[in-house]
Amino acid sequence: MEVLYYAVIALAWTVGGFISGVTSMGCSLIAMPVLTLVMSPDRAILISCVCGGVIPALLVPLHHRGIILRELLLLLGASLPGSAAGVLIFEQVPAAWLNIALGFALAGFVIWQAHGAGVGLRLRRYGPASLLAGFLGGAANALTGMPGSVLGVYATLRTWSKENMLSMQSAFFALSALLTISIQWSRGLYSPSILFDIACSLPGAALGILASIPAQRLINRRSCRRLLLVLLGLSAVTLFCRGMAMR
Repeated sequence: MEVLYYAVIALAWTVGGFISGVTSMGCSLIAMPVLTLVMSPDRAILISCVCGGVIPALLVPLHHRGIILRELLLLLGASLPGSAAGVLIFEQVPAAWLNIALGFALAGFVIWQAHGAGVGLRLRRYGPASLLAGFLGGAANALTGMPGSVLGVYATLRTWSKENMLSMQSAFFALSALLTISIQWSRGLYSPSILFDIACSLPGAALGILASIPAQRLINRRSCRRLLLVLLGLSAVTLFCRGMAMR
């Protein structure tokens, strides 16, 4: 059974790494539902926080040219208090209701965009919305292990090129995860067994990243945005189902 357990973990992050390499998000979205089949949701969230940071960190050297530094600093600065708030809420509030609420919010956004109601709404410049997105992204990472559920919404509203999207999201996820993990570590949330599971996950994630590099050239900006909306929709379903299972 242990062999099957670790095979499932490695496969989940291999596929997650590939999806993340193509769209700059989705690694935790793909891996989380699979992980919860063989472990508790709380354990899966902690593993996702680490692997969901390492995977985009591997992508940053490939896509650093599209980073908008001032905007990234705004997002990251706001993610620090967001991560701290998320860790505190993670320890005090039932995670089930948080997952369900975020799932409903994401589903509403995707439906709104898919029906064209939000097509004309764009954030032409960064500013207060960036601070809000950074704060909520940090909190979402600590609470659900899926920061892309928030930043993906922000990315669809910004007028980023494909390279900007890959660069900004990868850099934010990597650095925001570092902040979240530091706070979680200080709270003693990572046991030796969880660290071992993480070590078994990372080779699969790296393999998925390598496999995604040729596929990145085949996707244009419009297709990338569509894929992002699909991933946000799947994220909404995942969060809702996981919340219902945790009740």
